[in-house]
Amino acid sequence: MSKVPEHVQTPPGGSRGQCVVWLRSEQVGLALGAAARAGLRVTGVGTPEAGRAGPLAELITQRSGQACEAHDDLRAALSRTTAGVVWLLTPGLLGQSDAGDGAAAEAVRGCAARGVRVASLEPLPGSLLGLSAAGGSGGVVREAGGGGDGGGFAQGWCALCPAVRWLGPMRDAAALLEQFGPVRAASVRCLGSPVHGSLGARLFEAMDLVHMFVGEPEVIDAAYVGPSGSALHAAPGETLSRLGGEMTANGRLPGKAVSVLVSDRVGERSVELDLIGAGGRLRVSVAGLVWTDPSGREVDRSGGLFGAEGVGAERGGAGRGGARRKRGAPGGPAAGAAGAAGASGAAGAIGASAAALEELSGAQLARLLSDGPSALGGINSRACWPWRRRRS
Repeated sequence: MSKVPEHVQTPPGGSRGQCVVWLRSEQVGLALGAAARAGLRVTGVGTPEAGRAGPLAELITQRSGQACEAHDDLRAALSRTTAGVVWLLTPGLLGQSDAGDGAAAEAVRGCAARGVRVASLEPLPGSLLGLSAAGGSGGVVREAGGGGDGGGFAQGWCALCPAVRWLGPMRDAAALLEQFGPVRAASVRCLGSPVHGSLGARLFEAMDLVHMFVGEPEVIDAAYVGPSGSALHAAPGETLSRLGGEMTANGRLPGKAVSVLVSDRVGERSVELDLIGAGGRLRVSVAGLVWTDPSGREVDRSGGLFGAEGVGAERGGAGRGGARRKRGAPGGPAAGAAGAAGASGAAGAIGASAAALEELSGAQLARLLSDGPSALGGINSRACWPWRRRRS
């Protein structure tokens, strides 16, 4: 079993240290890897694939050495589980309709009442209309600033896991924005395979980064291409969480431009952010961050999957974790060319982006269990669904 990161509190024993997962067959490795990093035991599994729950439970039992129960009905599993965490890697029909899914939301609220934390690999609800039907502004996770309503979890939805805004390099970049100055242009690429989630999940995380670093676009021009090269012809009630393929989007704000590329048909899992502005260029990825000024001189660099405060911690000032070069330290041509991919720290030891994001998932599951959904708050779920001002 993988070692739990030192900054993550190890979950207690008993049912609190148990995890129930709902997934497709190809996601078993991801679920077991993240659960191991969180110090959780997968004791229950279900799937939307007919007749596969039993074989998957046997597979998990064999691979983990822990008894695993098969679940055929997601709502029933949510209603009666006493596990510490339920992780929905594929929510299926849960909350995917534009009208919202009252029974599903009620089941998640029941989990909250029993102290069971629920996380989802996919954004829930699966569309802006579904979000409105589910209760307005709460959405996937607790809103920034909290508010008196307890956020999205109290309204019947759940925490997004993993949320890439909690990657150490992303938080390092956010902490540098005041020094970097106004951003004029941003490019975001979020790529993965169906194992890592749907096209909707990739779009949601990309737009969360846009909102975090640039703001909410006033106009968005989007284009979608399916796996076979087909264009988008949405049927009533259809959402991006049910689509696969690629999407590009160009957004406009006063004095700012944003481009987005997302795909769920790429074998590698990667998240890349490029900011250009008064301070030069900020390149951010899972591996680290590199800031170069307008002349190309390296100003700052950081690496590492987590900041010093841990996943979900509030960050402010200059407090940043991981391996970091101070502002103004000499960087040389070789260091600049290495870019974010060459940054040292925890991510360098982990290797591939997929492994790093698996570790982030595990850390977030552990944080969710120990501190509750407010620990992972901050995503403006209404702004991240860019349907309102889209032209396709």
